[in-house]
Amino acid sequence: MAEDEHYSAYEKQKNSKPDVKEIISITCDGETKQMALEFADYLYELKMKPTWASTSSYAFNYKGKRGGYFKVGRGGNFEKNNVDILIYPVEMKHYENYLLTKSEEEKAIFKNTFFSLYLKHCSCCGKCAPGICASIFKQDFENICRWIAPGITNPNKGQIKFIKELIDLCRNYIEG
Repeated sequence: MAEDEHYSAYEKQKNSKPDVKEIISITCDGETKQMALEFADYLYELKMKPTWASTSSYAFNYKGKRGGYFKVGRGGNFEKNNVDILIYPVEMKHYENYLLTKSEEEKAIFKNTFFSLYLKHCSCCGKCAPGICASIFKQDFENICRWIAPGITNPNKGQIKFIKELIDLCRNYIEG
């Protein structure tokens, strides 16, 4: 169909709003496909259905509030085996309260994962330059980017577990 060639992937998806699983089946295979489908099922189970937001990008909400994004295939590029998951952060007191119920080992794993994935030094992108100073889990940081909701690309099993913990925290935060 020659007319189809004149439309961008965005325009096509905007009209059809494909289910995330459809895009996963086009852009992923093997372990990446399995991980992405399991994560999509997890969101459906939580009643956080991924809804089309932009080209191959799906928002997931809870009670009308955004929890994050699930992106597959790097937009219109349909890059093979590329999955990005972005979870919106909640107020620090919720993370700290959550950790009160955890063992010292679980606290250390959570903090190390949190610091390595979410704390980035300011790169002077213009939003918060030159960064902010913050106390996180009773540790002081300087010049960190205040936009601490990076995507985790092709998460491994440990990171998926961490992402699920963050989603639970996000849901609890939204619950109030």
